[in-house]
Amino acid sequence: MLPCSSRFLGFRVPTVRLISSSAVLWKRDKKSGKRLKSKSNEKEKFPEKFERRMKSWATYLSKEIDACGTRSTGSNSEIGELSATHVHGCELQKCAFHAIDGKILEFSIGDTPLPMKMVRRGVPLTLRGNNQRRAVECIFWDHDGANSFRVKARDLKLDLNDMIGLKFTLELSDEFGALNSLADFLAIRDRWNRFRGYSLLQFAYRAVPMPMEVSDRKVNFVQKLNIEQEKAVCAALNKRRPLVSIQGPPGTGKTYVVTEIILQALRSGQKILVCAPSNQAVDNVLMRVRERVKACRLDSDSKVSLTEYMKTHENYEDLSSVYDQLNSAMQQCEEETVDALSRKAFDMRSEMKKSIFESKSVIFCTVSSSSVRGLKKMGFEPDIVLIDEAGQAMECAIWQPLLQGSRGVLVGDHRQLSAVITSDEAARGGLGQSLMDSMSAEFGQLTNFMLTIQYRMNEKICKWSNDEFYDSRIRSDPSAADITLADISRIPKDDALNSPLLMVDTELGEEGDYNERRYSSSYRNYGEAHIVGKYVQHLISCGVNPEQIGIISPYRAQVDLLKNIVANPSVTISSVDAFQGQQREVIVMSLVRNNEKRNLGFLCDDRRMNVAVMRARRQFVIVSNSRMMAEHKPMRNLHRTIQEHGRILEPSFFSNETPARPCIGEWLNMSKAFVGKPAPDFTAQAVVDGDFRAVSLSEFKGKYVVLFFYPLDFTFVCPTEIIAFSDRNEEFKKLDVQVLACSTDSQFSHFAWISQPRKHGGLGEMNIPVLADTNHKISSDYGVLKEDEGIAYRGLFIIDPKGILRQITINDLPVGRSVDETLRLVQAFQFTDKHGDVCPAGWKPGGDTIKPGVKESKEYFSKH
Repeated sequence: MLPCSSRFLGFRVPTVRLISSSAVLWKRDKKSGKRLKSKSNEKEKFPEKFERRMKSWATYLSKEIDACGTRSTGSNSEIGELSATHVHGCELQKCAFHAIDGKILEFSIGDTPLPMKMVRRGVPLTLRGNNQRRAVECIFWDHDGANSFRVKARDLKLDLNDMIGLKFTLELSDEFGALNSLADFLAIRDRWNRFRGYSLLQFAYRAVPMPMEVSDRKVNFVQKLNIEQEKAVCAALNKRRPLVSIQGPPGTGKTYVVTEIILQALRSGQKILVCAPSNQAVDNVLMRVRERVKACRLDSDSKVSLTEYMKTHENYEDLSSVYDQLNSAMQQCEEETVDALSRKAFDMRSEMKKSIFESKSVIFCTVSSSSVRGLKKMGFEPDIVLIDEAGQAMECAIWQPLLQGSRGVLVGDHRQLSAVITSDEAARGGLGQSLMDSMSAEFGQLTNFMLTIQYRMNEKICKWSNDEFYDSRIRSDPSAADITLADISRIPKDDALNSPLLMVDTELGEEGDYNERRYSSSYRNYGEAHIVGKYVQHLISCGVNPEQIGIISPYRAQVDLLKNIVANPSVTISSVDAFQGQQREVIVMSLVRNNEKRNLGFLCDDRRMNVAVMRARRQFVIVSNSRMMAEHKPMRNLHRTIQEHGRILEPSFFSNETPARPCIGEWLNMSKAFVGKPAPDFTAQAVVDGDFRAVSLSEFKGKYVVLFFYPLDFTFVCPTEIIAFSDRNEEFKKLDVQVLACSTDSQFSHFAWISQPRKHGGLGEMNIPVLADTNHKISSDYGVLKEDEGIAYRGLFIIDPKGILRQITINDLPVGRSVDETLRLVQAFQFTDKHGDVCPAGWKPGGDTIKPGVKESKEYFSKH
C-alpha cells in the first residue's frame, strides 16, 4: 500500500497502514473492510541472528559471573571494596516470624566484621552448618553495627529452632545473585511465551514484522513541552506501537518526558511498571510523580514501599496475630500447628500483597529486582513497561521487566555510559550492549525518537559531543546557548578564562613534571593536579560557588590526589561514572595519561568522554597533553574543537611555579610536626579489632603513643614491620603505650589485607589499629607524604601523655624499622619523665643514667 501523509504537531509525517500489531496477524475483508483474525503460528520462528545472540548472552553472562566471583579488590583495585566473601562462626541466636519481614534469623558474630559487600539489604547469602545436609538460602536484612545481624530466610517453612546456639558460615550466594537470577531467566526461554510481553520479543528480533503505524494521537499535556518532547510522548502512548525508544542526550528534558508519559498513561486508565538499572535512577523518577500517583516502590524503605503499605493494611493486625501464634507454636515444637499456621500466614500475606498491587497504578523497581517476575501472580499486569536510563542496562537483563507488559518504552541515551561489565571477554563479546543500541541499529527512526533541543549548556561545550555522537542534530535553546562564567562570577566577559571551552596543554610546558606515575593499579599525574588546584582556587576567588565546581578524573589515584590538593569539601571530585546524571557550572577534567608509548588506556572509551564533557553548563576545562590526544581520533577531534571554539593555554598561564617532583626535604619543611611541640591532632577511619571505627589522637591523651607510617598495603617490607609491632603489642601495653599504624590506603583495603592469612601475604590478626589516611592530611601534617605517588615515607613518631612530640625518625622506603629500638626509646623517655635523669647512648632499662649538671655527670663518666 502506498504511503500517504498527514499533519502531526505541525510536521508533515508519512503514515503507513498497520502490518501487524501482535503475535496474531490481521487481514481485511475486501468487501466489508472489517479486520479478520488469521491463524497465527504460536511458535513464530526467530531469525538465526537472535538465536546466536541468546547463546552469546548465556556464554558471556557465565563469564561475567565468574569474573565477579573471583575479582580481588584489595589495595590494587580501582574500586575500594572488600574481597572477603565468607564469615565463619556466625552463632544462631533467634529464629522468628515477622508479619512484614517474614522468616528472620538473628546471628551473633563476636568480633568478626562483616565484609562490606554483604552489608546491604537484599544481598543474597547462603548459610552453611557443619551438620546440615543442605544450605539455607537467605538475604541480608540488617545489623546493629556491632556484633549481630539479621537475615531473611527464603523458605518460610524452614525450622532452625533446634539449631539455636550452633555456628554457621555465611557466604555470598552462588545461586540467587542478580546475575545468577538473570542466568536462570535466560535458561527458561522456552517458557517466555507465557508472558504478556512475549510479542515484544518477537517484534524486537523480527520473528514478526514491526508495526509501522505512525499516526500518533495528540493529547492534552500536563507539562509545557517542546514539539519533539510532545512527539515522543505521543509515540510512547500509541497502543499500536509495541516498542518505542526515546533517546534523550544530556539537557534535553528526558525526565520531563518520562514524567509526562507516566501521568498520561494513568490518566487513560493504564497501569505502568517503571524500572531503571539503579536504585538512584528509580527514585529520581519516583520523586517527580509520587505526590500525583498511586505508586508502590519494591525493594525499598521509602514511604511508598510495599512494607509501608503492608503495615497500614486493614488485615495487618490479624496477620501479626497469626505470626505471634506461629512463633509460640515453634517454641513449643508443635509441628502440625506450625505447618497449618505457616500456610495460613503465607496465604494472608499473599492476599494482602495482591490487594495492594491491584490498587496501585504504578510499580517502581530496578531492572534486576527479584520481585518483577512475581508481579503477575500478585495481580499486577502493566499495560506499559517504562525503562529509564535504558542505555545503562544489559540487553538480556532488560527483558525480565519488559516481558511483563504488553508495550515497552525505553528512555535513555545509549551514547552515554553503558552497563558496567567486569569480565574483559564478556565486554568484548557485547554483553554490555543495551536494547537501545540494538533497536537504533535495527529499526532506525521507525521506533526511535531523539530529543534534540538542549537546555543545559553553552552551545560550544556540546559542539564536540554533538558532532561526534549525535550526527550534529542537537540544537541549543537560546536560554542556554551563550551562558558563561561571567554571568555568575567576577570573571570579565572578555577574559580568556571566560571561554566555555578551555584546555591546558601540558605539551606546551617547558619545565615541570607532567608525566603519569603508576600508583598501585592506577595512575597519577602530579603536574596536572597542580594545575587543577590552581585553577579551582582562582575560580573560587572570582566568586564561583565551589558547590558548582566539579572535578573529574578517570583514575582513582588521581581523584584521591586532587582531593588532597584542592582540600575543599564543597567541590565535588570524582570519577566519570560517579558523575553520570549530574551537572555543574564548571567541570575541570584531568586526563592523567602522559607516556612515551602514547598509551591512553581506557581514555579511548569515547562514551566516558561524552559523559564528562556534557556535565558542564558554562565551562568545560581539560588538562591534558595534546600529543597524547592525537593518538585517538575522537580525542583528536576534541582538541581541534577546543582550538576552533575555545582557548588553549600553556601551564605557565596559571603560575610561574614549576610543579617539580617533591622530595622528602621539601615535605619536611611543610610539616606541622616538630619535636617538643604538640603533635598534630587527627581523626581517621581505621580497622580496630576487625571492625571499622573512627580513631582520634586526642582519645589517647594521658598515655604514650607510637604512630608509625608505612607506604602501601599488599607490599613486602611493610607487613614485616606491621606484624612485628602487632605481635609485640602486649609489651607496649605494659608500658601504657598505644601503637597506631597508618597509610594512605582506605580502611577497606586495610580490612582486605588483614583478612588475608599471613602465609598468603596478608597481615592476619591485628592487635593494633590500622588508620586510613585517604585524604593524605595526616601524612602531610606529619611531613611524611610522598606527594607525587600519594604514599607515606616510613615515619615513626613518639608522642608523650601531654600530646608533645618527643621523637621523629623518617626512613626512605626500602628500609624497615626496629620494634626493639622503639621500645627502648619509649622506656628511656618514660624514665626521664619520672626521674629527671638523662639517658646516655644505648641505654636500656636497668642501665646507668646521667644526672643533669656538670658536677653530677662526673659520677657517670668516672665509671664509663
